[in-house]
Amino acid sequence: LGVAGVSVAFLALRLRKAEALLSQLQRVRDAERAGRTAAEKALRERVQAKHASEGYQMHAIGTVASPFADRRGTPRQGTVAPAAEGSVVLAPDVPQATLEGLEGFSHVWVLFIFHENTNLHQKQPRRGSSASGGPRFHCPAKVTPPRLGKKVGVFSTRSPHRPNPVGLTVCRLLSVNTAKRTVVLGGVDLVDGTPVLDLKPYIPYDAVDQLVVPAWVPPEGLAHLEPSKLSAAELASGLPVSFSPTAEDQLRQLFSTCSPRSSSTSSAQTRLLHYKGRPEAFRECLRQVISQ
Repeated sequence: LGVAGVSVAFLALRLRKAEALLSQLQRVRDAERAGRTAAEKALRERVQAKHASEGYQMHAIGTVASPFADRRGTPRQGTVAPAAEGSVVLAPDVPQATLEGLEGFSHVWVLFIFHENTNLHQKQPRRGSSASGGPRFHCPAKVTPPRLGKKVGVFSTRSPHRPNPVGLTVCRLLSVNTAKRTVVLGGVDLVDGTPVLDLKPYIPYDAVDQLVVPAWVPPEGLAHLEPSKLSAAELASGLPVSFSPTAEDQLRQLFSTCSPRSSSTSSAQTRLLHYKGRPEAFRECLRQVISQ
């Protein structure tokens, strides 16, 4: 064959061996990948089975600061009290970077816990506690919405007493302070101290066309979806509210002594600090809440 022929044959042999080695390594990698995929799937299924049996564990990402100290004085929906302002203060372990980009949106969804429900002490039973092998339904199946006068299924209402005490509300985004981990909101219908599970931006896909609701749903609940179809008079409908001279004087006095560094500032005054000396804005908030 000559020197050239031997060299070509030798190189061809080396090439076949290299290809065989590569093919073997590829099979090993494929087997390892398949093994990892199978292991990850098995782990995921075990975690899912554990959650299905014991429930999901979640932690609040922050807390609401609002003027409303009690659930009984909180607006039914934020749309009935657009002057109600509050903020979400993120927990210390939540990175500041989580808020980057949020300032570009006009509204946000707030996912929260109804922490003042009176039945929170009742632990959710684990799976298998009922005769059918599933978890017991541990809240009223039917409730009476405001102004309806009769009971309907809990899933057709916004009642706080639900199988899982999770609430969802949409608020105006007024400002974002990344350094202080604070999101300032308008149209707040949340009690001071409410634990927040998540914040999500309101985007065009959230607005629906051809919305249909039962006749008993109050029109103010549709304000953020169909504002063009609701007049200012309809949104402002409610009881007339007037403030006595004494109440006006007390309101001015409350704000005159409201200071974040004052040792004499009461807890009620502390909840008003985000109004920053704007008694007229808080007065309008009071009017909107009381009128409903």
